Amino acid sequence: TPLPWLVPGAAMPGIRIPTLGGNTTVTAATGEFSIEGILPGQYVIQACGSTSETLCVLKAAIVRGRDVLDEPIDLAPGDEIGDVRLIVTDRISELSGRVTDSSGKPSQTDWVVVFSTDKKYWWRGSRRVRLVRPNANGEYSVRALSAGTYVVAAIPNRRSEDELLTNLPGLAGAGARVTIAEGD
Repeated sequence: TPLPWLVPGAAMPGIRIPTLGGNTTVTAATGEFSIEGILPGQYVIQACGSTSETLCVLKAAIVRGRDVLDEPIDLAPGDEIGDVRLIVTDRISELSGRVTDSSGKPSQTDWVVVFSTDKKYWWRGSRRVRLVRPNANGEYSVRALSAGTYVVAAIPNRRSEDELLTNLPGLAGAGARVTIAEGD
């Protein structure tokens, strides 16, 4: 059964946690869940889970008949959203590679950003924008990307999410394009 949580769509002053689970209750037998104690604002629904044999990731989040997995939802004071359907898959994609410097040695100073070529996914908390650090051998891996076309680029140092999102247009022309299918 996946464990759902909410990611704030904007920085929240005074709150320094990256995700908000509120008081999350999951009933494993039925798959029902509730999240209580969430402040008003814009959020993205996320979930992950595993059994002893399988890892699963969120494929869709249906709210009021619409898949909102790739867009923030607005919660006003007192809002209650019922009948949320989470669809998971065990077909998990993985993009991996290696970052080297001009002499072919592994780079330990660069970061790798992977982001959708579609600008509508360039927002805070998007699951289609990822920043990872290569290991000592320059190898990196990004798992659970949604199907689509992405840009992969190396950047010289880690940036805040807001700064990274501002720089995506410039990186789009400099990176390599890759297409990912579900489970690739």
